[in-house]
Amino acid sequence: MTDMPKLRELLALPAEERLALAEALWLSLEAESSLIPVPDWHRQLLDERIAADNQDEGPGETWTDLRRRLEAKG
Repeated sequence: MTDMPKLRELLALPAEERLALAEALWLSLEAESSLIPVPDWHRQLLDERIAADNQDEGPGETWTDLRRRLEAKG
């Protein structure tokens, strides 16, 4: 990875600029997402989480109730 052109220059950028660059790179992959392989274990994990989410009863805790509970904890 260190032999990439200009990597040293990019790593020397301020954190805010590196974050913006990382976001731009990440978004650029969207156009090619069908070319990026997804490992089977990722698919399995997502399927498990979707199944678990579908078993939840109700919409969950309201923001007001959550905030009260968290504020009570101090």
